[in-house]
Amino acid sequence: MKISSAQLEAFYAVARLRSFTKAAIHLHITQSALSQRILNLESELTATLLIRDRSGIELTSTGLDLLKYCQLQDSLENELLDKLRSGPSAALAGMVRVAGFSSIMRSVVTPALAPLLKNHQKLQLQTQTREVRELLPILRSGEADYVLLDRHVEREGIESVELGFEKYVLVAPKFAKHPEIYLDHDELDETTLRYLKLAGKPTEKILRHYLDDIYGIIEGVELGLGMAVVPKHLAKNNPRLRIEAPKLWLEIPVVLHFQRQPFTTRAHSAIVEAVVSEAKQRLGKIDRR
Repeated sequence: MKISSAQLEAFYAVARLRSFTKAAIHLHITQSALSQRILNLESELTATLLIRDRSGIELTSTGLDLLKYCQLQDSLENELLDKLRSGPSAALAGMVRVAGFSSIMRSVVTPALAPLLKNHQKLQLQTQTREVRELLPILRSGEADYVLLDRHVEREGIESVELGFEKYVLVAPKFAKHPEIYLDHDELDETTLRYLKLAGKPTEKILRHYLDDIYGIIEGVELGLGMAVVPKHLAKNNPRLRIEAPKLWLEIPVVLHFQRQPFTTRAHSAIVEAVVSEAKQRLGKIDRR
């Protein structure tokens, strides 16, 4: 059996955009025509690919497998076409979707990929900054191609590359007075609690403000709103911050994850190499002794 390219294109558009309306506009067809293509594809495969509910569109396990196939086919096709047009030195092409937690995206990912994007203008970048707990689900759902987590995840079909670790230290405003309040992302953020336990300090009655991401937290410390536990590589050259205990830090790993593919594109290899290289310069090295 050979899958209809029109049906596959319809499924891929819906799976990527998570919207029948947006997918129909993207493909320049009506929503009814789009829905019929999806129904025909599901009928031929004798499997449900998409589930629509109040929260939006979810992919079934079969739908996720088909999405991975579409993504790989798209990457290989872009690479092949550019190679045929330009020869072996063809530019890299395609969409690169990377998600990670706030401290690592601006300090490692963007600087790592900037040279690639400048040298390969057909390579497109889409980044997402999320809470750590949100990252693995969007990798598994196909909403991101690469995610950076604070731990190594062993799951079937997922590969990981250890990049190093961030050293989290306690900082306070260098010049402003500050209350005994700690600044964190949200109520589920346990970074401060982990650091205080490491330091042998009580955690039961601490007061906290929540400032969404690492850069909001750092700005809050600069403004005298309180103290915070932040990556040393973001704080050490900041003239408005004081590191309270330079020799005490909490090590948090940084690990790159992506879906395992039967074939590796040049773009994928270049992206992983660039992120690994940048991480070596910015992060602490994992010691396995």
